[in-house]
Amino acid sequence: AVGHGERPRFDQARRGGEHAVSRETRRVFLGGDAKWSDVPVYDRESLPASVELSGPAIVEEMSSTVFIGRGDTLAVGEAGDLFVSVGAL
Repeated sequence: AVGHGERPRFDQARRGGEHAVSRETRRVFLGGDAKWSDVPVYDRESLPASVELSGPAIVEEMSSTVFIGRGDTLAVGEAGDLFVSVGAL
């Protein structure tokens, strides 16, 4: 089926900075080193578009939590999408 109509508009991700600022750190057990580490925690809503984070890190929002492991990266798209690239396993 083909429909005609107006294309939906998507809100752009928050702009206003190239850097992400963590709101706290949390003790996380990272198994590879078999030790506890302080990992930065970020609010998803505060991450500006096009920012990149390197793991380990935690991104939280009301309905989900994303853990970025050591060697992994997270990029925020223009519409606020989160893209995780997993490093070597």
